[in-house]
Amino acid sequence: MNYKILIADDHALVRKGMRAMLLGHDPDWEIFEAENGIKAVLAVKEIGPDMVLMDFDMPKLDGLKAARQIREDCPGIKIIMVTQHSDAGLVFEFQRAGMHAFINKNASDSDFLSIILQVKSGHRYTHIPDYQIFLSEHTCGFSAMAGGSRSMASILSEREREIFRLMISGIRPAQISERLGISPRTLDTHKVSIFRKCKVHSTQELLSLAYKEKLFAED
Repeated sequence: MNYKILIADDHALVRKGMRAMLLGHDPDWEIFEAENGIKAVLAVKEIGPDMVLMDFDMPKLDGLKAARQIREDCPGIKIIMVTQHSDAGLVFEFQRAGMHAFINKNASDSDFLSIILQVKSGHRYTHIPDYQIFLSEHTCGFSAMAGGSRSMASILSEREREIFRLMISGIRPAQISERLGISPRTLDTHKVSIFRKCKVHSTQELLSLAYKEKLFAED
């Protein structure tokens, strides 16, 4: 049976370009199109694709809401979110919605195709500036948290845990300081402690750890 891919994008030229790229790689792939989120949801029910390339910014129903509905209706479908946004909070919304990958619209055709093939083979991938993290369980390039399955409560102080949650929610440092009523210097001190305890060296690695360990969903 041929591999089926649905392209959901409100720009006809984008859909045409993706179709040409995909068929150039494998002429036997079956390519379908949808011009908005609502039609994408309906098309999935009708044709049962193996993969959906989902634009985020679409009329009537945006890509994130459409993806959530598709995941609810057909949880086995692989979805790659295509976006020009790189906000950390939005990235985590993609992850929470069960995206198999998300890629920046400025990516090259070769990068895009590479990600499609990785996802097709069962991996997860991120291609967004500042969050270029390969998420295959066999090749994650970040340090595991000390103790593995230990709860955050046993590793971080109450204040550090609070800051951790805000950081992985995409809240900017200035907003965290204002919300918690602490100075930027005090926030930096807490961040250094969090990095040390979690055995990471940057906010990007912390985001990776949070996703890998599903810490963002912790009560």
